[in-house]
Amino acid sequence: MKEPIENRIPSNQQDAIDTDKLRAVVKRNTWWIVVIFLFCNGSAYLATRWTKDVFESESQLKLDVKRDATELGIKEVVQDQNNDMVLGEIEQIKSKVFLNKIIDSLNLIVSYYSEGNVLNNELYKSSPFKVEIIKVTPDLNDIPIHFIPTGSKTFKLKIAKNGQEFVGNYEIPLRIGTSILVLMNCGHLSENESNDYHFIINSRDNLSSLLSKNAIVEPLNVNANTIRISFKDYNKQKAIDIVNKIDSVYISYSNQQKNLANRQKIDWLNRELGQLEKRMQDYESYFEEFTLQNKSSDAAQDIKRTIYLINKYDSQRYSLNKKLIELSGLMESLVNEKSKSFTSQYSFLPEFFNKRLETLSLLMQERDRLSLAYNENTLAFRQKQKEVTALKDQLYEQLSALKTDWLNTLNDLVKEKQKLEKDFLSMPDKNTKFAKNQRFYNLYTEFYLSMIQSKAQFEIAQAGSTP
Repeated sequence: MKEPIENRIPSNQQDAIDTDKLRAVVKRNTWWIVVIFLFCNGSAYLATRWTKDVFESESQLKLDVKRDATELGIKEVVQDQNNDMVLGEIEQIKSKVFLNKIIDSLNLIVSYYSEGNVLNNELYKSSPFKVEIIKVTPDLNDIPIHFIPTGSKTFKLKIAKNGQEFVGNYEIPLRIGTSILVLMNCGHLSENESNDYHFIINSRDNLSSLLSKNAIVEPLNVNANTIRISFKDYNKQKAIDIVNKIDSVYISYSNQQKNLANRQKIDWLNRELGQLEKRMQDYESYFEEFTLQNKSSDAAQDIKRTIYLINKYDSQRYSLNKKLIELSGLMESLVNEKSKSFTSQYSFLPEFFNKRLETLSLLMQERDRLSLAYNENTLAFRQKQKEVTALKDQLYEQLSALKTDWLNTLNDLVKEKQKLEKDFLSMPDKNTKFAKNQRFYNLYTEFYLSMIQSKAQFEIAQAGSTP
């Protein structure tokens, strides 16, 4: 069998363009090509001519983030911590609270526009007139209010929403319903002004929505804690001012947030220090009163001293009782004339008593010897007896006085002991209360000093914090 012969076409003929066919196609669709070319160029021209230029201003910020995890020695979570903190700062900038701070710091409440045939141009910081709002109601917010100069001192306003017209004078309040506005001529406007103007009183919600829509906050380098802030607007200067204001407000706001914790701690410390000072003053008043009342500032030492005095009085009372017993025996012997009792020395008596007792004993011995030799009625015996009786009565009187003095002393000792015992019963409670107050006072003193040091550290940290 014969194999089929394949149709082989040269490769140079396959890759070549069929110019004849191309020429025929172009010739047949010439008008379409011209129309498409003109349409594209016309559209590009119109878009370029009648579309506003959009300006974008941007800045880069490096966040000063405190890494608590690394300070604690936890290094495994540093990357996640950076991500969380950078994202947290971004969300803070995008938050409504922060945007409201931007609105408050920028003069964006009133927007001024110059009207064109197709486009309106915002006169940011270049308006020939200014509007000062004294009072405004929500029905005037976010709607165009046309401004028409009618003279060097007069003007006319037209509300685009309902077509109402109001005539007023510059620098004189104009009432529009319940709203009050004051307009000022800043550019020597007159009735021959060729430009048309209008202004819009922006509501806070509209401004917040504008900032949130046109502002872009994104992480630039997470490891370096840097973010990128940009804002787009049709007005170049407005975009620059808003980005600069976001930067400055964020730096100030961030610094305030960093110092907020310190301020709260300082305020708390001030309140606690005031309470501690009052408590310490109460304790100091108690210690002062305790010292004046007890003539001492050491309750434990008072207990020891009281116990010592009670024991001392007991010893003195025991010794005095013993002396009184011996004295009573001596006085009884003196009455009964037991001469043997007078021969020994009595240690509990003063020395002169012992000498006089010894003298009495000698006189009694002499009398007894005379009684053996003489009658009791003789002059010599009676004389000696008289001497013995006189000395004995004198001694008895002196011993009685001494006994009375000792009894008074004993009574005083008993009273003093009873008083000490009565005071001693209340001393443990006083000591417990005193020790408790002393312990709390020392604790409060240490706590007070510690809080003073902490307050100083927080104040130094706050003073050293710069935006």
